[in-house]
Amino acid sequence: GRTNLYRLVSESHINYYGGVGITKRPKIPMSLIEKYREGLIVGSACSSGELYQAILNGEDDEELERIVRFFDYLEIQPVGNNKYLIDDDRQENIRNEEDLRDVNRKIVELGEKYDKPVCATGDVHFLEPEDAIYRTIILEGARTGGPAKKKSAAQEMEEKLKDEEKPRNVNSVKEEMEKQPPL
Repeated sequence: GRTNLYRLVSESHINYYGGVGITKRPKIPMSLIEKYREGLIVGSACSSGELYQAILNGEDDEELERIVRFFDYLEIQPVGNNKYLIDDDRQENIRNEEDLRDVNRKIVELGEKYDKPVCATGDVHFLEPEDAIYRTIILEGARTGGPAKKKSAAQEMEEKLKDEEKPRNVNSVKEEMEKQPPL
């Protein structure tokens, strides 16, 4: 599994790196994941993932089945993780938190129908809040093509991390899910 993971990471950086601006990043085609899948566990991802987007776009049952069958497990996140979709003008089907819960319910339903485990995740990118700086540096580098010119990524992160904006650790994600169940 580890060797296949290294292959995928290498291939994505060498042969599939592309996009423009903030979307410029390594990508891994599903065909490549299929080729090196042995020893890996593949999940459906967050709201940017293929399954979530297919549900939002109203794909038919046949397409949803094709997508679900590719993954080893399906993921849902707390409603708070996807609240940004409520204000996104491109998302006509998401008007409130209940619509977000409906998407989560649909994913659970698909998991049951196709015998896939469903995992409630927090779309967490780091374990400890102080590790948020590393993700910020990576994202800033991807966005600008290099280090920040005016402010360091650390300075920008400090400004962003006001009381309510602090990154969440695993315990705070658990607390949020208890307060605001994803279903």
